[in-house]
Amino acid sequence: MNRQVTTVIDHQRCNGCGLFVAVCPKDTISLQDGLAQVTGNESLNCGHCAAVCPQKAIHVGGIDTDLSSYSTVTTSEAWLPFGAFDTGKLVQLMRSRRSCRNYIEKPVERHVLEDLVKIGITAPSGSNCQPWSFTILPDRKSVLELGNQIKIFFKKTNRFVGLSDDETPYAVIALGYPDESSTSVTGRCRVKIRYFNPKR
Repeated sequence: MNRQVTTVIDHQRCNGCGLFVAVCPKDTISLQDGLAQVTGNESLNCGHCAAVCPQKAIHVGGIDTDLSSYSTVTTSEAWLPFGAFDTGKLVQLMRSRRSCRNYIEKPVERHVLEDLVKIGITAPSGSNCQPWSFTILPDRKSVLELGNQIKIFFKKTNRFVGLSDDETPYAVIALGYPDESSTSVTGRCRVKIRYFNPKR
């Protein structure tokens, strides 16, 4: 994983508050002579330091700004300090979730799917490694074809390990045939969205 330091300090804005010291997991920056200074040799590029800086004096170049650019929803880029949100509303939202079991024959628009992926990658990952890869099945035909390919794969796997076709193996492996020409939504090489192509 790339740990290159991309943090830049604007010393004209920095007031020397030092809030970043408590949140930087790699000691990438420190307080020197009353101002923030880049002193570390590596960075997680997590953006914690920039989030807590009240003067907006810290910029982390390794964070792709497209990550917070959505087509279907308007949101603020401002960081919410810990505890500065309505926990009750979050609980209400989570309790209001319901599984949809009735579908209509209407494809989901591409920009909606891509926004869902962007929102999904805000989930935490160990050491901010973000090993994300997504394969989007854009229509019912693709879903059925992928299901058929998985069925064929497991039939072959079952025979290989000596199981009959009606027995289930102990591992679940999702396979797809991605269209490699698709580009990353976020501009990060580690975050890819692929569209399933049943013709391959």
